[in-house]
Formats: sequence, structure tokens, C-alpha cells
Amino acid sequence: MAGPLIATVVVAKLVDRVAWRDAVGLRFRGRWHRLALWTPLAVLLIVALNAATAVLMVLRGVPGDLSGRTWAGIVTDQFAEAGAEMPTSAAIALVLLSTAIGVLVTAVPAFGEEVGWRGWLWPRLKPLGLLGGVIVGGVIWSLWHLPVTLIGYNYPGAPRPAAIGMFVLACIAMNLLFGAITERVGGNPIPAAFAHATLNSTLGLALGIVSTQETPAAMNPFVDTPLGLIGIVLMAAAGLLILPRGTGDRPAALPDAAA
Repeated sequence: MAGPLIATVVVAKLVDRVAWRDAVGLRFRGRWHRLALWTPLAVLLIVALNAATAVLMVLRGVPGDLSGRTWAGIVTDQFAEAGAEMPTSAAIALVLLSTAIGVLVTAVPAFGEEVGWRGWLWPRLKPLGLLGGVIVGGVIWSLWHLPVTLIGYNYPGAPRPAAIGMFVLACIAMNLLFGAITERVGGNPIPAAFAHATLNSTLGLALGIVSTQETPAAMNPFVDTPLGLIGIVLMAAAGLLILPRGTGDRPAALPDAAA
């Protein structure tokens, strides 16, 4: 995940010969209040989208428990089997705490990706227009993930050609959403990195909370997950909703190369 960040350093310093921070949008002057607002908002937005995806999965007929009691009981039993008996509330609190820590830890490698995809690539695709830039950027991003998609990291157990095609759509939707968040802070990719980290850290948890023993066999990974059709539609809609007006009409503000 550090690859895109390293690539931007190489391009900025050895090819374009510009200041790296300017090249990837890591500007802070006059943006602190927006960073302070949109970093937690990005986290909460992704949590809400993942939760909405899980709820819609159950509402469409996949067996599940929207009360979360089945999941809470399983979590409590797992702690007990590990020799750490505790009240259900404490078990849930520990899971949520570990998830929050996971978001903070995962934000570091996610920053490596976001610097490349949203900090550097997003503004350079603006001449293609909003739709063109979102699609091209999403396709490039999905192809960069191709090795892990081929070995089954996304949509495990599904046919790989179908998984590749679905992940292209997911990356286009995520590119729109993370790009919209980046636009809200003047091109700084830090809030998008936290959004990316939250998606990675809470994707399974959101589905698990509403799941029962019957859920895994009944759910469709191409429909019912945050990277399935439900999640893709929700992410695209959220991206369009928060994207500042006129984003696709503005030219990219790129740093000048040194003479």
C-alpha cells in the first residue's frame, strides 16, 4: 500500500521536479478547520454506509438478526472459550475498541494509497471531466489491486473473472466517494485515508453484527457486501451527494515544475 506514495515521490522529485507535498495536495494552511471536520465525518460516513449495506442485506431477505443479539452472544461465547468470561456489554466494548484501534493503525498504509490515488491522480484526471476522471481513476486503481483480487482477497470463493469485473465497479464508486471527500478539504488526502481505513476495518464487522448461522450461505458477495451492488450504489450516491458543485468543471490546480 506504500507503493503509490513512493511512486509520487519519485515522479515529483525526479520527473516533474516539484515540491512533493504540493504535488499530492498535502497542504494545511487555511484547511485545518476542514480537516478537523471531514476526518471524523469521513469515518462516520463509512461506518454508516457499511451498516446500511448490512441492514439492506437482511431487508432483502437474507437471514439475519437486525437486533445484533445473535452476534453479541457469539462474541461473548468466544471470549469465554478463550478464558476471558465477561458481561456481554464488556465484550462488545472490547470489539469496538479493537476496531477503533484497527482504523487508526490501518490509516497509515491507507495514507500510502490515498496520497497516490486521490492526492496525485485525482486532480490530474480532471481534464477528462468528472465522469471520465472517476471511471479512469477507478479502473486504474482496480487494476493495481489485480494480484490480490486474483488470489481471492476480494469476493472469496467467487469466480475470479466475475470478481475482477465487480471490483472494477467498486473501485469506481470508491474513487468517487473518496475523491469527493478529498475535494471537501481542498485536495488534502488525509480524510480519504481515514475513510479508506474505516472501510477496510469495519466491512466485516458491519456484516457480522446482523449475521446468524444461516447468513453466510444465503448472502451473495456480489450483492450484499460493501463491495457488492448494494454497497456500490450507496457509495456512489454518497459521493455525488457530498461532492462540491462544479468539481468536474474546475481545472486541476497542479504545482509548476521547476525551470
